Amino acid sequence: MNNAKIAAAIGRFYECWDRGNRERNEQVVAPERVDHDRSPLAAGNDVDAIGAWLQFLDGLAMNHEIEQLHMLVEDQALVRWTASAQYIGELFGMPARVLSVPQTCCEKQP
Repeated sequence: MNNAKIAAAIGRFYECWDRGNRERNEQVVAPERVDHDRSPLAAGNDVDAIGAWLQFLDGLAMNHEIEQLHMLVEDQALVRWTASAQYIGELFGMPARVLSVPQTCCEKQP
């Protein structure tokens, strides 16, 4: 896979988070993907665990901005992103309110 295709695939992965699209997640994430920070409460394979997070975070309007993308070996890349989320719906049993929380992270994909 060339660099442009890898970058596009990574963009689609974070787009799933931003839109909370569990079905699209199942199309984008490879079945053999290892989720290194998966929830210990999630059942099923790692793709199911990511989908469960998407469903769990349904009360957030998320936005990931890819800051840097470094190609590593073969089909791997290091991604530095900043995400912001606005609390727009019920989350953890609490009603919606305006709250924005930015976070910056660096992770290896796939």
